[in-house]
Amino acid sequence: MFLKKNFHMHIRKSSGTTPSERRLSKLAESTFLGFWSFANPFRDQGGPKEVCDLLVVCGRDVIIFSDKSCILDPSSDISCAWLRWYRRAVSESIKQSLGAERWIRQHPDRLFIDRKLDRKLPVNIDRRDQIRFHHCILAMGARDACKGAGSRRGSLTLEAPMDAGAATSPDNLPDPFVVQQHFNHDRMIHIFDDVTLPKMLTHLSTICDFLEYLKFKEGLFRQRKVGRIYGEENLLAMFLSEIRNSDHRTPFINGLSPDTSLEIADGGWSELLRDESYHVYRAACKGSEVWDRIINQFAFHAFDGSLVEVSPQTVEENEVILRTMALEPRRSRIELVFRMMERWKQCTDGVANTRVVKSPSQEGVAYVFTYFPRVHASPEVYREERQLHLKSYTMLILTENPSIKRAVGIATEAGDEQHRTFDVATIDQETGPATQPHELRKIRDALGLPPRTAMDSLSERSRVRTSPRHKGCVPRNALCPCGSGRKFKKCCRPRVRTDIGDR
Repeated sequence: MFLKKNFHMHIRKSSGTTPSERRLSKLAESTFLGFWSFANPFRDQGGPKEVCDLLVVCGRDVIIFSDKSCILDPSSDISCAWLRWYRRAVSESIKQSLGAERWIRQHPDRLFIDRKLDRKLPVNIDRRDQIRFHHCILAMGARDACKGAGSRRGSLTLEAPMDAGAATSPDNLPDPFVVQQHFNHDRMIHIFDDVTLPKMLTHLSTICDFLEYLKFKEGLFRQRKVGRIYGEENLLAMFLSEIRNSDHRTPFINGLSPDTSLEIADGGWSELLRDESYHVYRAACKGSEVWDRIINQFAFHAFDGSLVEVSPQTVEENEVILRTMALEPRRSRIELVFRMMERWKQCTDGVANTRVVKSPSQEGVAYVFTYFPRVHASPEVYREERQLHLKSYTMLILTENPSIKRAVGIATEAGDEQHRTFDVATIDQETGPATQPHELRKIRDALGLPPRTAMDSLSERSRVRTSPRHKGCVPRNALCPCGSGRKFKKCCRPRVRTDIGDR
C-alpha cells in the first residue's frame, strides 16, 4: 500500500450535521480512526433514511451510536422534567439504535455514507451470523441539572435494572438523574452523557480498548456485581487503574463474591488523575500515536484515491490491510512504536536494516520494520526501491517462518529524518504467493542477505544497491509479492518501475 502524488477526491465522508454529532464524529475519528467510523450513514428504503448518528465497523464488531441532545431544565418540576427528558434522550435513542441493528442485519449491502445514496459503505459487513453489535446511547443535556443536584461533574448515576433480562420503563425509575442500564435480547445498551463520553473516547483511545471496557462493564451488570455507580467516569477510573495492565478482566469479575455488589462512589476519577504512574502511562500513549498517524495517513489516501497502482485499488481491500494495525490495543502500540523508533535513529550506515517484531496481542502476526537509507538524490527512485525492498523482505519473513500467518511490513527512512514517510505492505500465508526454496535463495541474494542458518533472530541488515535505477529485489520469473499468482515480470514489475512516489 503505497502513495502517489496525483490526488483526486474519491470518497467524501460526513462529519455530522449538528454540533453534537460533529463533536462525536471528531472524537470517534481519533479513537476508531477514519477507516472504521462513519457519521450519519443512510439506508436505501424507498429514499434516503438515516440509520444512526455514528456507525463504527471493524471486522466482526459493529458499534451503533445514537445521539440525542435535549436540555433538562433544572428550574422546572424535576420529577416531570426528568421523565420527559428520559423519554426523548434515552427511550427514543434505544428504539433508533435497535432499529439500526435490524436493518444492518437484513440489508448490509444497502448502507450508504451520503444522502444521495451514491457512495456505499466502503467496509464489508459479512458473516452476518457472527456480527457482534454494541449499542451506545449518548444522552446529552442533563449536565447542569445534575450539577445542581449535587453531582461533582454533572454525570448521571448508573444502577442495575430490577430485571436484568428486560429494559426498564422510565415511569418506574426511582430517582431523577439515575439511569438503569438496559438489556435487550441478552445484549446490554450502554448509556453515556456529556461528561462520560469525551473521557471514554479519550482515555480508551483504540477500538480494542473501548470494546474491552464495554465487555467489562457488561460483565459487572450481567452478573449483578454492581449496585450504583455515581458517575461512570469513576467506573472508568477503576477499569483503567486495575485492569489496563493485564488481561484479568474476567478473573477480576469472577473473583468477586456472589454477595458482592460494588457501590462505586464519586472521587475515583480525581484519584486516578493524581496517580503519577497513570501520567507516565498517558505520556507513553501520546508517544504511541505514531501508529495511529500511519493508519490515518493511508486511510486518507485510500478514500482519496491517491494510492499507487500496485496497491489494492478498492477501499475494502485496503481496509483489510490496515485492520491488523488498528486491532492493536494501546499498550501493544506503545511497545511496537518503541521497538520501531528505537532502531531508526541508529541506522545511519547506508545499509538497510530490518527489525521483525511479533505482535504482543495478535497470534501469528509479525511486523517487519524496514529502515531504508536515502542512497538516491531522487525521491521518486528512492521510494520505488524502498517499496520493492519492503515487499520482498516481508514475503521472505512470511515464507521462512511457518508460525507467522500474516506479515505487515512498514518501511521508513533510516536515521533521524525531519520529514519522515512510510510505506506499508501486508502478505498472508493463505493468500500470499507459494514461493519455492530456490526463489527464496534468489531473493536473499538480491537483497544482499546470506543464507539463513538459524531462525532464532529474524532481524537482519541487507545491502542497498546504489545504481540510479535498478530492476528491484524480486527475480523477474519469481511469483509476484502482491499475491496475484502471476510472475513478477508480468505483474507489478512494469508498474512499480514507472509509478512515481510522493515526497
